[in-house]
Amino acid sequence: MHPDIQHRVGVFSSLGNHLRQVASALRGDEANTTIPPPSQFFYEEALKCPSKNQWFSTEEIARAVGACSEMLQADNLRHWVQHYPSLDNRVEEPKTIGVIMAGNIPLVGFHDLLCVLMSGHRFVGKLSSQDDILPAATAKLLTTVDRKLEGRIQLTKDTIRGVDAVIATGSDNTARYFEYLYGRQPHIIRKNRNATALLTGKETNKELELLGEDVFSYFGLGCRNVSHVMVPDGYDPSILTKAWKPFDRVLNNRKYHHNYQHRKATYTVSETPFTDAGCCLLLESSSIASPVSVVHYSFYKELTEAEGFIRDHRHQLQCVVAGKSFQTEGFDTIPFGKTQQPGLCDYADGTDTMTFLLNLS
Repeated sequence: MHPDIQHRVGVFSSLGNHLRQVASALRGDEANTTIPPPSQFFYEEALKCPSKNQWFSTEEIARAVGACSEMLQADNLRHWVQHYPSLDNRVEEPKTIGVIMAGNIPLVGFHDLLCVLMSGHRFVGKLSSQDDILPAATAKLLTTVDRKLEGRIQLTKDTIRGVDAVIATGSDNTARYFEYLYGRQPHIIRKNRNATALLTGKETNKELELLGEDVFSYFGLGCRNVSHVMVPDGYDPSILTKAWKPFDRVLNNRKYHHNYQHRKATYTVSETPFTDAGCCLLLESSSIASPVSVVHYSFYKELTEAEGFIRDHRHQLQCVVAGKSFQTEGFDTIPFGKTQQPGLCDYADGTDTMTFLLNLS
């Protein structure tokens, strides 16, 4: 491994250690007074987020920071970079990469920051108004670990101009705007995606409870959150009500509770059939995307029908969740409870960001 790559691995591994301390403190695992000063700064910044964005609860920030810290373990980083031997041969001038960051969940743009800096390029990040505190705290923590990065990270709230390539994440509507602005440059433009889960009816209560983690983490706002469930004919969706009882705590969030009450009233007035699971509403629909506090479900007769549904909707799916009872060839699935624990190679929309960055001429 080239010394420069070894150095970058060390820098991000050190960042991961800091983030692990922050996540632990946010969860209340240890007194924040024991955190070293760089981590203490990040911790204090994180505590400011819930008052600015009510979706960013301390619990969900701890989840996001903890997921990043796990991603940044040294062994994980070394294994990841070994997939890209051209990293050792880079002699070109670094490019300036504009990254338009989403703000739906905390630190959602971190993986792009990691890829840009690990590939040796300069990072210019357009901050989301919904998540501008944590990326800035991350940048400061990184430059504390390695002062050489100060000239390679720039954050702005303005429209990005004058960059060599663009990575943009947003909705289907914003994607059209990004195409208009940056379509002539090398780019990755991501659109709406969600996750679906496939149930066979043989799942244990524990598996269904773990599925609740995939549904309710980040209040269901992430592209990896399960918003749709495929169930066999005759399946009683109220089975999920008992399994998801532990997630009633999402109703403590005022914005989530408002969405839940609003949807419940709307469906009741319009006489739309639904099942009230206590912490969400279960609605029969083949649509992958669902409103906040609503989970769609659809029936299938045979597993081949469910597999066909996945193929037909692959461009809307970030990932597919299934248990051990689902056995089929040719489908990569994620175990229950793991959607919000992506690895370094779990690229958004299935587009390898590192390969894109390394192939820039």
